[in-house]
Amino acid sequence: MTRLRCLLLLVLLAARLPAADETTVLAVDAAGLTRGTEPRPAAVFTGASSLLLPISGLQPTAGTLELYLQPAADTGDAVLPLFSLGTNAPLWWLLTLQGRELSLLCENQGAIKLPGSYYVRLTAKLPAAPADAPLHLAIVWAALGEGQSLVQLYVNGRLRDARDNATLAPSFGTVTRFGLGCNTANARQPGFVGRLYYAATANRPLAPATLAAHYAELQQGRPPAFAAENLLQLDFQTDLNARAATRAPLTAPELDAAVRAIRESLAATP
Repeated sequence: MTRLRCLLLLVLLAARLPAADETTVLAVDAAGLTRGTEPRPAAVFTGASSLLLPISGLQPTAGTLELYLQPAADTGDAVLPLFSLGTNAPLWWLLTLQGRELSLLCENQGAIKLPGSYYVRLTAKLPAAPADAPLHLAIVWAALGEGQSLVQLYVNGRLRDARDNATLAPSFGTVTRFGLGCNTANARQPGFVGRLYYAATANRPLAPATLAAHYAELQQGRPPAFAAENLLQLDFQTDLNARAATRAPLTAPELDAAVRAIRESLAATP
């Protein structure tokens, strides 16, 4: 009888546990943010705003971060932080926009500026026209071992810069949150000024065709559907909260296959 009761208890507990792909609403730390509705729903950043999300929304072994945003027209040459994690002691990822130049810095366990080291710097020039059009930005990464890891930077669905010989740290260490529109390593730096229409993270490196399709959807005012690979998604349709899900990291064979498919796709693109 005792054994039967234990079995029944286990069954009841299992029934109450959420499924691995069940999504939840996640209340975010949105300091100084307001929600705008024109011309479409957005989080409005003023330069003194920040949007902080749990690090569970990113995975160090592989992932994709997508942003669809529109900088304010009067920011001049100010360096605007778009995404960051860590405090440069020793881990720090920072995506910034200055004028029409995008810059991604990744420091993982030491900023040794050598090929195959823990230091990555990618840059991209933004399209010249129309200057006031929203931008679709994506960071794609895959930790495949020392001197073999992939980091890519996409603008409007097109690959603009990449490293195929990077080294990424196997974990985010003690980092608990990452930021949008702010620099987590420097709270005094002015933040992003403009509108964020969409942000999403995935547990895998998304293919170029997928990113191009997402850009096309966002141009039409349709946020991409929450997919099986998504960890977080914000589209601000009703509030500033995020939609979240728990996903297992890709296995080593799955990650190798995903990266191989990306490289083959890019090699076949004129």
